[in-house]
Amino acid sequence: MGTAGAVSDRRTGWTSAGWAALFWVTTALGTVAGFATWFWLYLASDVDNRRSADDFSHPNEGALSLGLPVVVVAHVIGFGLLLLTARRARRGRRSAWWFAAVALVTSSLVGMAALMPLTDGQLLMPYPLPFVP
Repeated sequence: MGTAGAVSDRRTGWTSAGWAALFWVTTALGTVAGFATWFWLYLASDVDNRRSADDFSHPNEGALSLGLPVVVVAHVIGFGLLLLTARRARRGRRSAWWFAAVALVTSSLVGMAALMPLTDGQLLMPYPLPFVP
């Protein structure tokens, strides 16, 4: 019975069912983190809108300085965690890189898609109208 599991794991490319489960749990948690980072970018654009409302400077430029670094750092950390678990879960190094990259992009896009209904389809908070420069 122990050899049958080893053969099926070898055929699928996973080192063990436990490591595979850990990789998929990490990916699922990455979806929650993806939602949180995209929501942070949305909130950062709101802070920028409030800051620039008095002087009517360029709207949403602060979203890049306040929100984008958080999004980038979260994605780098997420890729590192996914790659770490994928290296343990997958037999091939190249396979681990692909699984980590696809899982990162997918979880980020799912997190972003989950945010869209809450923000009326806006990634950045729209500038209050009427905008008069």
